[in-house]
This record gives sequence, structure tokens and C-alpha cells, in this order.
Amino acid sequence: MFVLSQGCSKMSSLINRKELVESYNQSLTTKSDGFELQPRDYDILKFILEQKFASLEAIYFRFFDARKNESDPLPKNLWTTRQRLSKLRTSALIKTEKVLSSGKAHFLLTSFGHRVLTHHVSTLIPIKPTKEIDFSLYEHDSRITMVRALLEAKKKCGRWYSEKWLKASPIYIDNKYKYNFTKDLRPDAVFVNSKGERIGFELEMARKGRTRLEEKINLYDDLVRERSRYGDGGDGAEYKVLHKVWFVVTKPAVHRALQRAIEKSSTEKMSYRIDLYETVVPEVARRG
Repeated sequence: MFVLSQGCSKMSSLINRKELVESYNQSLTTKSDGFELQPRDYDILKFILEQKFASLEAIYFRFFDARKNESDPLPKNLWTTRQRLSKLRTSALIKTEKVLSSGKAHFLLTSFGHRVLTHHVSTLIPIKPTKEIDFSLYEHDSRITMVRALLEAKKKCGRWYSEKWLKASPIYIDNKYKYNFTKDLRPDAVFVNSKGERIGFELEMARKGRTRLEEKINLYDDLVRERSRYGDGGDGAEYKVLHKVWFVVTKPAVHRALQRAIEKSSTEKMSYRIDLYETVVPEVARRG
């Protein structure tokens, strides 16, 4: 029997339990045994939703990696991860799409998986599932997902707001103030680190023009300074939108260009960090 645990038993007027069961039954051609969703399954579904898509390897490193050391060999064929994802796929909660450049299938949330997830969680998820992978952004998006997977697995990240989330919803500052990122400056993600600091995160793969970089740094400078609250009430309180900005780059030339822009344009130089992707993501994870 397929079990929708916790909040899933309380369906709204729009989608009741009968509709979910019918959708589930219609999605299956064969079913040999029972399958009950566990808390980790919901976390996997949410992870895929927020990141657009995810590879087998990213899901392994985020949710299944039990090795004691990074140098230890990976489990053969990542078998446990494959088995669990296979069950989620058979249950029509996720689907796969193959990326020719990598030769591998990647996982996306289905509309049915989205309905099951949103009726399980207690907080609103303001984003919809990605229907298909944008191959022009594949390398960029997959690298960001791997960075997130490793940060969360190592407990260095307590809350991650993906680009999809930032486009759809404001973030809350100290549970009091709302801030909406606009297209003028929207990071690839914002996350809360283990110290409780809000970090603006960007993955840069290509070198940008000097003027454009300096403009971006000026905008980030404004967000890491104490500032007057704007919008809904204007009580004059001071707060930081971001505490720090972290750039991860794939090329040394991009690192140098960013460093020059920060040195020239920023009055908040200590708020920035730049790392090469290969120093953030170990080789065993970059293979995925």
C-alpha cells in the first residue's frame, strides 16, 4: 500500500485523498510490493524541486554518503541511492531526463510528486516543478546543485534558497523583514551558514566585462551594509540583507577578474570570498 504520511492525509478542497490515490494508481503499470514514503524521501523531492533537477551523484552526496573520509571509495554503482530513486520514479513522484553531454539521466519532480510534497510540508513552497532541463544552463546548474549537496551534507548550510526560490518569493530577514531580489542583482542562491550568516552565492563560469563586474560588486556592497528597512511599514530599523558574498569560479582568469573588481570597487572587501570550484568540490564528486 502506498502511504502518504504525516500532513498528506489532510487534503485541501482542491485535491483530496481520492484524487491522489487515483493519480497514483493511474501512474503505475505494475506494483510488486508496498512503498511508504520516509522523511528523507520528502527531503529528496524538495531538493530536486528547488534545484530544478539533480543527478544521481548529487543526491548520493547529499542524502546517502556514509563514508568516513572523502578519500574512501564510493559504494559500487551507488546502489542504495539508485534503489531508492527507482522506487520514487516507479511511484511517479520523479521522472528522468537524459543529458547527452554527460551521458547520464537526471531526476526531475513530477506534477504528482509536487502535489504529494506540497500537501506534506507545513510551509508554503512558492515554486513549481521544472518541466525539462535547460541544456544551455546545464553545466552551471549542476555545479551549483553539487555545491549545495556537499555544504548541506557537511552541516555547513542550514537553509538554502535556490535561484528558483529567489525569483518567486522574498527571503525573510531575522524573521521580521522581507527582501525581494530583482533581476538587477539576484544571486544563484542565498544560504544560511552554520554561524547563522546569510551568504549570497554565485557560480561564475565565464569572465565578464570589467564594468559589469564592478557594478555587481557595488550592488552587493549595498546589501552587506546596515540599511534602513524599506517596504511594508518602514519602521526605520537597520538590518543586513546579506552578511557575506561567496563566488565560486571554474577558471583562474575569472578569479583574477573578480578579485580586481572587488579591490577597485568595494568598500566592504572583507565581506567577499572567491574559491575555485575544484577546491570546493572534491574530484570524486566532480566526476558526477
